[in-house]
Amino acid sequence: MPGFSPEAVRDGIVMANELAMTDRYRATTHNKGVMNGVDAIAIATGNDWRAIEAAAHAYASRDGCYRSLTNWTKTPEGDLYGEITLPLKVGIVGGSLKTNPGARVGLKIAAVESAKELAELMCSVGLAQNFAALRALVTSGIQKGHMSLHARSVAKLAGASPQIFDQVVKGLIDSGEVKEWKAREIITDLQEAGGPTDSKKLSDDWSSGSAAGKVILLGEHAVVYGKHALALPIENAITARCRKVSGPVVLRIPAWQVDESFTPKEESDSGALALLRLLLRHMDVAAENLEMEIQTRLPAAQGLGTSAALAAAMARALDALLGSSLSDDEINRLTFECEKLAHGEPSGVDNAIAVYGQPILYRKQDTPNLKTVDLQETPPLVIACSGSPGVTIEQVAGVRTRYENNSSLYETVFDDIDCLSLAGLAALEAADYPTLGAQMNICHGLLNAIEVSTPELEAMVALARQHGAIGAKLTGAGGGGSIVALCPGTQDAVSSALRDAGYQTIQLKNKR
Repeated sequence: MPGFSPEAVRDGIVMANELAMTDRYRATTHNKGVMNGVDAIAIATGNDWRAIEAAAHAYASRDGCYRSLTNWTKTPEGDLYGEITLPLKVGIVGGSLKTNPGARVGLKIAAVESAKELAELMCSVGLAQNFAALRALVTSGIQKGHMSLHARSVAKLAGASPQIFDQVVKGLIDSGEVKEWKAREIITDLQEAGGPTDSKKLSDDWSSGSAAGKVILLGEHAVVYGKHALALPIENAITARCRKVSGPVVLRIPAWQVDESFTPKEESDSGALALLRLLLRHMDVAAENLEMEIQTRLPAAQGLGTSAALAAAMARALDALLGSSLSDDEINRLTFECEKLAHGEPSGVDNAIAVYGQPILYRKQDTPNLKTVDLQETPPLVIACSGSPGVTIEQVAGVRTRYENNSSLYETVFDDIDCLSLAGLAALEAADYPTLGAQMNICHGLLNAIEVSTPELEAMVALARQHGAIGAKLTGAGGGGSIVALCPGTQDAVSSALRDAGYQTIQLKNKR
């Protein structure tokens, strides 16, 4: 170990072992690590890990004092010598093992030919686990190793690509916040530092494209009925990269645990794969075999426009790969077709934000009316994701049913939301946040009235207001999903309160 002599490491392990022979709490820690390895093999090979655990702890207490199952000493030659004794009764044959496919695979990997060999393997792994833990204990400390492993798991869960994986892990450890939200934040910072978000070559093989997510400030659901909606982009939301390969089309989205493939002749009902298939068909590359990888800073099904951002990013990556030089308007049309597949009756807001990446006032008409908004500053917003999926197609259908049952009442509600969206534009452009916050609060009440809020979203809105948000409301289709809070001077406090309550948060960054 760098900074530690071999003799110091050896002597430290022996001393830790001696402590575990007299201190039952130290012994408990040793044995827990031993059994981490033993139990894993027992489970993988179809053996009774509970019986093995019980026997091991009983054996550790055999003389009335709970002691370590391992023993480490220094030999006359100065070497470190370790041994372990465990009472084990395991098997590699039998009816239960024959009917357990997983056990058969585990035994094949273990490559043992007898129960005795399996027991020896378990003991070897247990001893190795103990050695690794003791070496860490007497050198850099166990916590550092645990933190590194945890950080790597979190980075993978957040969807860090191989190119930035180690940087994300280091950033997590340095920050002390080994959380998924922090990993996504680091990924976003690294992606932003890498340059523009439009299409570009990543390497000789890969081509890429990016798109924005969206947060609706005012106008949800009313926009489906020809009213205005006011929305802002979440920049660098999704980046897609693709390359030509032999074999089936492959789609990977690590952050969403998607790793799927299909051949050109197969049909696919999977959401992400269906979008990719539609794009391939519309871009006349249905028979093209390719590999598509997606990096996202947004969770799925949280009302933040991920399906549109995914479609737009994939379309741009394919466009770059094929050299088609499609315009933004053409990418927008492709993305809208994907939105119809995903949501049935989309408003058009999500695809417009995803492609153009600018704040917009949007109105759905025969020819959509889209006004881009030039802001002097990014509003101090905090977005919080509930983690409960909001299924847009279901929420839109539910509102449609209630609208048809009471159209005059719902028209009144939608007219009120329309007025809020138009007035909200003026407040947003003037950075009149007290007025905008009040408009957001009223809009949330109207959305609650049309039954798209949930008890959890209501609790999140209340929590944000309690910690300083002057306006807070659900954003997107509702029924789950996310909230958006306006927090001049209180972004960090509101974000911390929501994170402490278990919600992932996103802040829009002021680039001016």
